[in-house]
Amino acid sequence: MPTALEQAVSAPAEVGGEQPNFNLAIEERRECPRSDCEVHVATRRKGRAEAPTHGAIVRDASETGIGLLAPRAYDVGTTLLVWREGRHPREAIVAEVVHCRREAAGWFHGCKRLDPTSS
Repeated sequence: MPTALEQAVSAPAEVGGEQPNFNLAIEERRECPRSDCEVHVATRRKGRAEAPTHGAIVRDASETGIGLLAPRAYDVGTTLLVWREGRHPREAIVAEVVHCRREAAGWFHGCKRLDPTSS
């Protein structure tokens, strides 16, 4: 059964009645199509329960990956737990940062899902 985060990111978000498209200038290399969304989440490095939790926004998602906008940069290769704000971290998806780039609103991370439901 999908978690609340997975259900939320499976439906595209509407902004002003139009679908946002954040990926216009990026060459499409994804295995699965992604849905645009805007889901507020909490993140932290996996395996470090004492690590600080940071807020972020999932901007797009698929069965195999997510696009994560965060106020800080995570290094490529970092494994993150990502869960919907107000939920428990045990509902998190596990994702590895594949690329990171600076944007006006923060740092955009392309992440590959590692949790069992993504295979």
